[in-house]
Amino acid sequence: MKITKTLSVKLNQLNNSKNQYLQELYEKVQLISQEYLKIKKQQLETKQYSTINYKPFVSKYSINSAVVQQTFRFVDSKVKSYISWCKKKHKLVKFPKITKTPIILRNDCFRIENSKTKHFNKWFKFTRIYF
Repeated sequence: MKITKTLSVKLNQLNNSKNQYLQELYEKVQLISQEYLKIKKQQLETKQYSTINYKPFVSKYSINSAVVQQTFRFVDSKVKSYISWCKKKHKLVKFPKITKTPIILRNDCFRIENSKTKHFNKWFKFTRIYF
């Protein structure tokens, strides 16, 4: 299975530290999605659906709450589509393992600083990003 990569990033003075920031962001999103998937599995097994607070994830990973919320939505969507696919095929193989989660599409989720100005003009466009 081949995964298409689409990434369009226009930044002022793109450098190694900004690339490193994007990589760290991607890694954090992967960790959040795996952790949330375990919680989702437990909810489905016990059939006790409670709201999940995103604030512990924000403090644990020091990441924007919008990124965490969007990651939760992505995992929920994938689990829901997997379950509907299993119902359609009349079989349940095993609980899904989400191996790659895309980085969020919203521009207001990001803030990258440089040492001189503490901010810079940024414009992100992410479309189904899989590293």
